[in-house]
Amino acid sequence: MVLKVLLCVSIALEFLSIPLYLKAVKPGRSGKSLLLKMICSTLFVCDGILATAISGGHGKYALLILTGFLLSWLGDFFLHTEKTFCMLAGLVCFLGSHFFYIAAYSSAADLYFPGTSFFNLRDTASFLSLTLIAAVFVFLGRKRLEKATFPIMLYSAVLILMFVKAFSLCLSLYAAVGLEVIPICAALLPGVFLFVLSDIFLAVKNFFGKKDSRLFTSLNIITYYAAQHLLAVTIIFI
Repeated sequence: MVLKVLLCVSIALEFLSIPLYLKAVKPGRSGKSLLLKMICSTLFVCDGILATAISGGHGKYALLILTGFLLSWLGDFFLHTEKTFCMLAGLVCFLGSHFFYIAAYSSAADLYFPGTSFFNLRDTASFLSLTLIAAVFVFLGRKRLEKATFPIMLYSAVLILMFVKAFSLCLSLYAAVGLEVIPICAALLPGVFLFVLSDIFLAVKNFFGKKDSRLFTSLNIITYYAAQHLLAVTIIFI
């Protein structure tokens, strides 16, 4: 019970910290805004640890998600600066975090459905279709993306794969056990959807809109942290 209360407190603190961070970063990035951002990021890592303790185990799924959280934490730190090296390091960290999330969803599929292949026909078709759509948008915006075209396409493909594997897991669970999977799907599906939405807002702000757009900055941050907290909650149920 105590752990569940702490988890609720951590989530509540996140919603209190996000407005403070957005206010601090408004004039420009600073030491104060970095501190507040890392507090926000530390809170979802704490959520993952608390969710692991609540679940009563330290299984493979929890370990993979927590590793993804730590890489995201590092990515948040590096991306707060506009230095080229740090931006690249941040991108690598987030790519790594998505690979660990993909591995987590695959491990959950193996847990519930032993012998499941990584790519079945449904997953392959979904991945290729969504990646093709993303490639069209990247191609149309290639003049604005310039040298970032290939990294953006690579990141988009990995992000889409994460979404497809999570969605596939929920579909398979629902087909197997029905409404009993509602707690899992209610956390996992909105979590990965918000993650994708967050990166869309970020892309629009950086490449297709004004970089100082307060609206897209706020939407990006809010959806990102909401996504991470929802993914932390999945540890309780898987």
